Amino acid sequence: MTNPWTSAEKVRILTMKSEGRSFREISEQLGRSLGSITGLYYRMKGVRHPSQLARDADLRQRREANRLSRKRVKTLAAIQAAIDLKNGAKFSDAVGLARASGASFEAIGVCLGISKQALHKKWRATAGQTSPAPSRPDRANGLTYKPSRNPETEKVVPVVGGERAAVRRAKKLRIIVPDTAANDTSCAT
Repeated sequence: MTNPWTSAEKVRILTMKSEGRSFREISEQLGRSLGSITGLYYRMKGVRHPSQLARDADLRQRREANRLSRKRVKTLAAIQAAIDLKNGAKFSDAVGLARASGASFEAIGVCLGISKQALHKKWRATAGQTSPAPSRPDRANGLTYKPSRNPETEKVVPVVGGERAAVRRAKKLRIIVPDTAANDTSCAT
């Protein structure tokens, strides 16, 4: 493979072609192949040949057909999950097969007549994943904000210029560990 085209070479090709020189003369003078000179010239000019246009149209058509085929498979998987559930199949198996086929929770939910959130919640519960994923960074790893139960910190009364500005409850970060007695006693600051 030869060196990539420099800006000077590109300008020189355009200049020589505008002077009326043939592609063969330009290729001999620059020491490049005839095909590379003509290809670069037409790319710089933005010329597209009918064969290129036909090839691009064919490619677009094949991509659209593939996209529709994949969408059809996913939709059929969602419908099959709904049919399987009506025929008494195990919920996690039917939804799991549909998901493996690429169906979204939304598509499966539409076929079942429930929301995607309700479907996902039920599917996670049947799959043994009962603990919900944290939706906020401050709830990760069991951390959450809960009002303090200490009567001394129940009310905060800030004083601005000698008068009460606001009354509110203090919030304290507490570690919540599911299914333990630590819910009542552990505190972190």
